[in-house]
Amino acid sequence: MRIFVLVGGLTSLALLALGPVGCATETSGAGDETNSTGEDEAGTDELRQFQIGDNDSGKTFAIVEGQNVVLKLSSNPTTGYKWSVVSTDRTFGYPKEDFLGGNGAVGSGGTQKLTWKTKSPLSMVGAHTVKLEYKRGTSGTPAKTFTFTIEIAATAGPTCAAVRCAGGTHCEMKGLNGGATPVCIRDAVLGTCEKTGCSGQICADQDRFSTCEFRPEYACYRTAACERQADGACGFTSTPALTSCLVP
Repeated sequence: MRIFVLVGGLTSLALLALGPVGCATETSGAGDETNSTGEDEAGTDELRQFQIGDNDSGKTFAIVEGQNVVLKLSSNPTTGYKWSVVSTDRTFGYPKEDFLGGNGAVGSGGTQKLTWKTKSPLSMVGAHTVKLEYKRGTSGTPAKTFTFTIEIAATAGPTCAAVRCAGGTHCEMKGLNGGATPVCIRDAVLGTCEKTGCSGQICADQDRFSTCEFRPEYACYRTAACERQADGACGFTSTPALTSCLVP
């Protein structure tokens, strides 16, 4: 009888042990959600990548910092040959490598995929030249070579074209190097256009000084309208009467 009770106790212990196993399964499901986030990030990388292929050897390409550079070259690892980077610079570095199979037949080739990321805490702006060789192992004469140059430009910053300012304000670029940041500033208050000058021959939004001399055309401005024009500046509004007065 005691033995049966002992076995029952062991069974209970086993059931208790199974409880955490069930919880572990749920935790694994949460891990799957984390993996799906990684796939989303990979999809974003796919959208901003720049691809280079078999026919692009010797060419120079321009990209924006942050774009991935993806080089896809025909390869057949069953022959012992593979593409290897033999020359690059420290900033551009070495790529992540993958192999994309062909038709699945034994001995068939495929595509060797090499990916460089150009998003880094250090600036990668500038030209970077890479050379690859297609050969067996690390020595021997290469069957083929491939070179390319990537010119990376800095990501363009925000501009006034993308800024909508509130009424009574306008956008101007403020900062270093001709303006790095778009800023909304208050519009200048425009004064009333008035006739000024010694003979009232000037239309402006502030007093203007002029020599005091008489000219017949000055009399034409006495009845002319002094107001702000389409370009925002003060001026006498052109009318047939003013034109005929100025040009008798």
